[in-house]
Amino acid sequence: MGMLDMKIRQAQKSDCTTIAEIKRLIWQSIYRGIYPDSKIDGYDIKEQSKKFEKLVDDKNLLLYVAEDDNNIVAYMCCGKRSREVHGENYEIFLLNLLKEYQGRGIGTALFSEGCDILKSMGAHEILIACNKYNFPAQQFYESKGCKKFCVDDDREDKSLPQIYYKFLIG
Repeated sequence: MGMLDMKIRQAQKSDCTTIAEIKRLIWQSIYRGIYPDSKIDGYDIKEQSKKFEKLVDDKNLLLYVAEDDNNIVAYMCCGKRSREVHGENYEIFLLNLLKEYQGRGIGTALFSEGCDILKSMGAHEILIACNKYNFPAQQFYESKGCKKFCVDDDREDKSLPQIYYKFLIG
């Protein structure tokens, strides 16, 4: 099952609970051992669903999902932030996909979609952040040509430190 079976579309409010459930699965499969167990075990789907609903409502941000046979397997948010982060307003963030769907081009398709959207909004350079301890994500962004420019200091809670990348939209 490759990208031919995938559909990328803008998320709706009705998708937010499913997206929150997927985020929980991603945290359990990818971030267990990085994030504190209490953060993963205390994950609140209703609270997270409300956060995704706020993203859907935000006129400056766009939340997208990737579907396989009408089941959401990945999501990504992009847009123009209300405040600059490391000198950038435009950002791709929350690019996450279920572990069993990695390596099929879905992340690349979502990343490309985000870049196209941001370019149409006037962006020339975008910010991307990922967890400092998520090495597969770092490999992914570096393989796309993203350039690391800032790394947070270590903290006791390993869910907090980020690595920041900039990407020039061609």
